[in-house]
Amino acid sequence: MAQKDQKTKIDEAANAETKSQGEMVPNLLDAIVQINNEIMSFVSQRIEEDMKTQQDLFNCSSIEDLQKAQLAFLEKAYVHYTVETGKLIKMGMKMLPQTPAMTKHTPL
Repeated sequence: MAQKDQKTKIDEAANAETKSQGEMVPNLLDAIVQINNEIMSFVSQRIEEDMKTQQDLFNCSSIEDLQKAQLAFLEKAYVHYTVETGKLIKMGMKMLPQTPAMTKHTPL
């Protein structure tokens, strides 16, 4: 009898977990689509910056101008990639399941 009660509890827990995963799938897919859109937007912006830099490089009349154009490109790229990485990390963290407070707010 006790073994049957234990099996029932296990089955109920498994059913509840399956139901919660079923509810999570559409949210997960939405999050994946949002991340994909963010990445595509970022890549598009970076290509535009690359084209602007190419034009700047072609217009350089001295080595100093060339160095300035390259430095400006690298500084912008560093900032853009840093910001984008932060955005993607936040978006990724939202995809993780929420945990109870007793886990000290760890995502897993």
